[in-house]
Amino acid sequence: MNENNLDNNLNNKYMDETGAGTRLASLLGDALRQPPTAIAYEASRALALVALRGSRALIEADSCPFGLTAYAQAGLCTLSLHALGASENGPHNQIVTGWEGPDKPLTHAAENAWFRVFWNHQEREHELDVVLLSWPEGFGAKGRCFVLAESQAVAQQFYAAVCAWSAEIRGEVLVFDSGDWHKSEELFRAI
Repeated sequence: MNENNLDNNLNNKYMDETGAGTRLASLLGDALRQPPTAIAYEASRALALVALRGSRALIEADSCPFGLTAYAQAGLCTLSLHALGASENGPHNQIVTGWEGPDKPLTHAAENAWFRVFWNHQEREHELDVVLLSWPEGFGAKGRCFVLAESQAVAQQFYAAVCAWSAEIRGEVLVFDSGDWHKSEELFRAI
């Protein structure tokens, strides 16, 4: 099955029975238009319907320890943004580009995005959907991740594997800055 057919099947799978229901494009946008205290609930409610219609399990979790892109860069899963974002029927994947200083490459981080993930676990490949959302809260940002998988156990095992891997320190130090922790290889090398 080619990528376009996969994306069309995904979009059809997540529509309601009338065929005119909520498309993926509005699912995340509708949640993010809520007051900050209602965003997580609205996203959770909408994605629970997505899971139900697609016969999938959903877990909602704090995104703080969940380093999905680094986990993929380490070769522990394969990751791609849903191509649906390029069409009117898909969610817009918001990727923020950052500048870290002269002679350093630009960084790219998913702010609000829907990923397709392939993960080999227990000698079996699992296809998962991971939705990352963030929104302003107080003087910082609040984030959630949602994992959709063929079972609750697979979703939880994937989340736990990414968090455990992300918590390990490998040639870096932890830095607390602006109310949040992040890892710094550059500071580690300078010590």
